[in-house]
Amino acid sequence: MFVDLFRPRTRVFLWLVAILSLACGVLAWTIQIPVYETGQALLVSTPPLGSIETPVFIAFFPADRPSRLTAGQTLFVDLGQRREWLRIPISGLEPGTISPREVRQRFGSYAGLCDIDAPVTVGRASWESPTPDVEHLDGSVYPARVLVDSRPVLSLLQVLALHPGPP
Repeated sequence: MFVDLFRPRTRVFLWLVAILSLACGVLAWTIQIPVYETGQALLVSTPPLGSIETPVFIAFFPADRPSRLTAGQTLFVDLGQRREWLRIPISGLEPGTISPREVRQRFGSYAGLCDIDAPVTVGRASWESPTPDVEHLDGSVYPARVLVDSRPVLSLLQVLALHPGPP
């Protein structure tokens, strides 16, 4: 049985398996996958938010963990009409987290359109080049996400615990 391990063909095969395993490990360590924060975006094109010159997306993200959102990150909004996501830079964030009651107070009737039942982080993004018929979209709620990080594919293998992901 062990004699077969020393045959030339067997040694070549074992070397190929070892090299292939090493290459897969290196790829799993170096290939990065995106990590998104998901939420919902409310399109507001008319007051009560003061004088609005361009339509604004008000994005609500769960505040159940520390926020990794910053101004300048790209907000991806799925309008559902196209296959690709609308990309808009986040122009600002509300300081801290906001309770559902505060959301209703700040955004008035628009707040009732969103399903918010826990504290949220709120971001704003101006839609500089909307479609001409944006008024009929006023008050619409869309799925939204923000790319907040990337991590190695190997971090998905929590069983091995070689490269644990974030807590």
